[in-house]
Amino acid sequence: MDTSTSATQLLHCLIHETYMSFSIETIEKIIPLAWLTKVPKSPNYYAGLLLLGDRPVPIIDLAFALKLNREQAYTSNMTILLLSYQHEYRGIIVDKLLDLTEDIIHVKPEPANPFCGTFKHRYGVTHVLSIAWIFSLPLVAEDE
Repeated sequence: MDTSTSATQLLHCLIHETYMSFSIETIEKIIPLAWLTKVPKSPNYYAGLLLLGDRPVPIIDLAFALKLNREQAYTSNMTILLLSYQHEYRGIIVDKLLDLTEDIIHVKPEPANPFCGTFKHRYGVTHVLSIAWIFSLPLVAEDE
């Protein structure tokens, strides 16, 4: 696939000791981590369901989806990034919000890859998460 270079506004955050960034174009809102309803027979990265108004929103823990294996419990200091993509919504649990910057990034979208770019930021190596990959994660556990 082609690589594109552009100046992009990115929200930088920490997800289980790993620096990650999201294009702000995909972020609908930032909300505090709230009580989540666990969904039976769901993958370990599916943290639960959050009722936002009258809309149920699946909440994903990328630490598990990326096999970073979160060991600590969720805290009230964590937040949820509500993302939208092709008229769907998903929430992502974020350990810590860091800052918002405009950076020149080289993006190489690959649907099977969780990252569409990586660059060096003042925090170190930062991964730009692929919104398409996040929304491609199945919400039902596969039969073993």
